[in-house]
Amino acid sequence: MTEPEPEPESDDEIRAGWKSLGLPEPRFWDDSMGPEVDERVLLRLVRDELTDAEVKAVGGLIDSFASWNRAYTEVLAAEFRRRHPTDSAPES
Repeated sequence: MTEPEPEPESDDEIRAGWKSLGLPEPRFWDDSMGPEVDERVLLRLVRDELTDAEVKAVGGLIDSFASWNRAYTEVLAAEFRRRHPTDSAPES
């Protein structure tokens, strides 16, 4: 049985995480200036299915826009959970 997807963290929770780690809050461009997030492209990135040029382009979007950064984090976490289901982990 798979676990339900966790709810995305709010911006305030993310800022609190950066602060607790002693990290500065990253500066992003206004999301309205960037393209709409394409989760299929992000999944292809995580699965290593993009060319080097595509990786650089998508990486620039992730680094530049908060919406792309959040979506990438969610896709990466979901793919990790898919590859490493907790129900098959050894009991401690």
